Amino acid sequence: MSPEASNYIRSVAYPDYFHREQSPVWTATVMAALGHSTPGRRGTRWCELGCGQGFSATLFAAVNPNMQFHGIDINPDHIRVARERAHRAGLSNVTFECADLREVEERTGVYDFISCFGVLSWVGQDVRQSVIDFIGRNLAPGGVATLHYMSDPGGAVLRAFHSVFRALSDRQDPVGEGFKLLSSMRDAKAGFFQLYPVASEALDALMRERPAYVAHEYLNPDFLPLPFGEVCQSMNASGLEWRGSANPLENIDAFSIPGGAADAITEIPEGVLRETMKDLARNQTRRVDIFTRKRNDVASVKHIGLLDGFIWGLIPGTDLPADGVFASSIGPVEFDVRILSALVSILRRRPARFSEMLRSEPFPGRAALLNQCLQVLLTAGIAHPVFPGFDSDAARKLNSILRAAAAAGHDVPGLAAPALASGIGFDTVALNMLYSGRGLTQKALLALLPA
Repeated sequence: MSPEASNYIRSVAYPDYFHREQSPVWTATVMAALGHSTPGRRGTRWCELGCGQGFSATLFAAVNPNMQFHGIDINPDHIRVARERAHRAGLSNVTFECADLREVEERTGVYDFISCFGVLSWVGQDVRQSVIDFIGRNLAPGGVATLHYMSDPGGAVLRAFHSVFRALSDRQDPVGEGFKLLSSMRDAKAGFFQLYPVASEALDALMRERPAYVAHEYLNPDFLPLPFGEVCQSMNASGLEWRGSANPLENIDAFSIPGGAADAITEIPEGVLRETMKDLARNQTRRVDIFTRKRNDVASVKHIGLLDGFIWGLIPGTDLPADGVFASSIGPVEFDVRILSALVSILRRRPARFSEMLRSEPFPGRAALLNQCLQVLLTAGIAHPVFPGFDSDAARKLNSILRAAAAAGHDVPGLAAPALASGIGFDTVALNMLYSGRGLTQKALLALLPA
């Protein structure tokens, strides 16, 4: 194994995270909103490159029993934990592989969904190219790849943090000492923090993260924010084409272009230049991009027919913000709360398909508006495609394991929700409160999270 691979931090386990954008149903929903079909949920195959301790693969396997899941990671301790947890949950549709992504066994066209989160910006160019080559070689016709990475220009500011933490990497507590030094520089009004006010907000956010996360983000040798155009060029060379963002709001101009920059950007045709200008306008720090094959494998179909493939329902215990203001990558943005309230009222009566909602006021003849409203509610965690009546013994077992871990004080980022074919994110405190009766106690919400 090369020195670069062996230098990747392994003494600290990467903490479990739940990223809803990785779920097959989320990917399919966003792709449908963009006008593209995806493989179904029966017999399809999903792979994660850099799976950590396998939390996502295990959770998605528990709620998608007709799919096959596979996780690959370089750390044998991660793979051991992943296999043990999947075995305890009684899952037979998820496997894990310990491998360097540059040396992974050759395969061709075997995965319908490939997901790679938290890898591209934290490895060297040879590993990064191996990830892209793997996707180009192993993505099945009609398949979809989702890539998460640190992006320019916003991520460039964080390289200064990386330099500080790396300089302390031989200390007993490099994370704690790094925070102490950076905080003292901010308090002293150091030029860096004066020139880049966003760095102060980023430092506050980073200090709220778990130390293990900070170690993996900032103590590894590599930390490289990537320009969108560079990622696209590399993916294009492997026969892959960008389709949009896995963050639905970033596919809607009103939620992804700051008002002052809108006039300069909206006239630019879709493509690398437009996305680059959007990144510049909102000082983008991270991207989660969706790619498919260049050929016409992902067919554009009649849009309403494609959107009608999902039944939508409300997430219990959630509600619209009274002022109609939602968080987005450009800050708080306002949406007409009356229109969203009308949609929520439709879904309160019962789960509904797109064509049913389209027949109700104020949506007749306004399919684009309804599509946009659903994407807003999806992003806000208020609505989601649902699978009424679906249950899973594996999800019950997995949630029981996760609840016990949370009760013992371990970090648990979410629980399996079979009715969503995905999960619901929690922090450990909220999760314990949910089941102790001291927090969210809605019976309907608990019904989504069988245990």
